[in-house]
Amino acid sequence: MANPYTKPTIAIDMDHVMADTGAYLCDWLNDRFSTSLEGESFSTLLATLPDEQRAPLYDLVEHGGLMRELPLMDGCMEAMRALAEDFELIICTAAMEFPNCIPPKIDWLREHFGWIDEKDWVFCGHKQVMGTDYLIDDSPKHFDGFSGQGLLFTAAHNRGETRFPRADDWSGVLDWFSAQPR
Repeated sequence: MANPYTKPTIAIDMDHVMADTGAYLCDWLNDRFSTSLEGESFSTLLATLPDEQRAPLYDLVEHGGLMRELPLMDGCMEAMRALAEDFELIICTAAMEFPNCIPPKIDWLREHFGWIDEKDWVFCGHKQVMGTDYLIDDSPKHFDGFSGQGLLFTAAHNRGETRFPRADDWSGVLDWFSAQPR
C-alpha cells in the first residue's frame, strides 16, 4: 500500500504527552484521600500507593472514567498546530490494555483535536506497528521495534531513561524538531 501522506509523519501518544494524565490523577487522589501528590504517572502511582487508594484509581482507569476529564498538556495545542505545518500528525495510543477508555478518548480527541482527521487516530496494543517517521511517547518500551525515530516525552516514570532523545515539554518538542535535518 502506498503512503498516503505528502509530508513526514509523526505519531503522537495521548496519555502523559498530549493529556496531562499525571496532574489529573494526583489531583483526583489528593481530593479523595487528602494526599499531597504532584505529577506522578499512572504506573508510578500503581506501584507506590496503598491498596485503599490504588483500587479506586485503577477502577477510574479501567472503566473509562479518566480520559474524558484530562486537561491538555501546557503548550500541546499550539505546538501540534505548528508541527502540522510541516508534518502529518497521527494520534497513536496503546489503548487495548484499557479498552473502556476508547470511547472517552474519542470524545476527548473530538473536543480538542477535531482538526486532525479521525482516520489519523490509531488505537493499538503496541506502537511497533506504526510506520511513521517519528514517534513522541512517554514510554520507552514503545520505541523497541519502532522503525522510525523516537522522541521521549519526559514523565515521572521515565526520568532515568537515557537511551533516547528527550523533550521535557512541548516547547522542547518544537525545539527538537526544528533541529532535525529535512
